[in-house]
Amino acid sequence: MTMEEVQLRQHDIPRDRDVILYCSCPNEASSARMALLLHRSGILRIRPLLGGLDAWRERNYPTVLRVVGPSLPAAESAMAEPHARS
Repeated sequence: MTMEEVQLRQHDIPRDRDVILYCSCPNEASSARMALLLHRSGILRIRPLLGGLDAWRERNYPTVLRVVGPSLPAAESAMAEPHARS
């Protein structure tokens, strides 16, 4: 999801459990910024994933391609699918 989509869907974010944000940018820049904004909005159990999506994949943790909102362009979707697992 984009940062704008996350902001618009704040009401969908659970407040009764930990929520981990991740991004594919260096140093978790986007996820850290979003975690701070959501924390200021009252979502307290939220934090960025250290190392982001790259660290997650390096550990062979499962990923699933999930389209939220408008569908991905064909090229972007094709790049994401080889990493997806059920």
